[in-house]
Amino acid sequence: MAKQTNPTIAEPIYAALKELDLTENEQRLYVTSLNRGPLSISRLAEQLAISRPNLYKIIDGLASKGLVDPQSRIRYTKNFSVEPPTVISDLLKTKRDNQSKIDHAFIEQLPQYMNNFKQGEGPLKVKVLVGRKDFERMYIQMYEEAQDDIRFCGSLKEFTQAFGKEFVVMNVQKRLERNVKGLALLLPSDRDYYTAEEHRAHQREVRYLDSLTEFTASFHVFSNKVVFYQPKVPMAVLVEDEYIVAMMKSLYEGLWSRANP
Repeated sequence: MAKQTNPTIAEPIYAALKELDLTENEQRLYVTSLNRGPLSISRLAEQLAISRPNLYKIIDGLASKGLVDPQSRIRYTKNFSVEPPTVISDLLKTKRDNQSKIDHAFIEQLPQYMNNFKQGEGPLKVKVLVGRKDFERMYIQMYEEAQDDIRFCGSLKEFTQAFGKEFVVMNVQKRLERNVKGLALLLPSDRDYYTAEEHRAHQREVRYLDSLTEFTASFHVFSNKVVFYQPKVPMAVLVEDEYIVAMMKSLYEGLWSRANP
């Protein structure tokens, strides 16, 4: 008696076959052969309600994806059978590994792609920085360029943990040497991360956004630039545009006036 597949068990294998880019008929052929075992071409065509010429085309497609038993690749073999499900697992792993390599290569080149990206004909400049080195380089550049206040908003805890406290403090010293003031709009969870004495030593005026829900991202506004940080990657997006910076400064001042000391 032919084996029947529980729908709950069948769903994952159909999802896996779809992930391997099998057509619906190739999926049906694989699952039917898996459940029924070796079958003659005529019997398989009957089970699938497909003509023999069309079935051969489907078999060729399945074979091209590495899921046909090598002994069944001879067109006139007595019985047809497919490779075991372990082969599906191997093919999925290979696909994931290849995709990971593509993703990694793309992410590495993303800053250069963004540098080449044209935002119309205006003066707007956008740069995406991915990875710790670019992340740190942007942070250092900010302290070198800033002429007036440097304004920070977000999770100082997450930001500091992304860079390392020693690195942050070292660059704060550069700000102090240039007599540039720091303003920080922080989250409630930041209250115990730096002490009031540390904030005073860093010449950092601090207020807390106690009414906001916690989040991990943050941004700096300085000169004619704003930098958005996502510390978990880490990644930063630098925007250089006087109108966007003016908007962010206005928003910052509004939040500052409503924040708690």
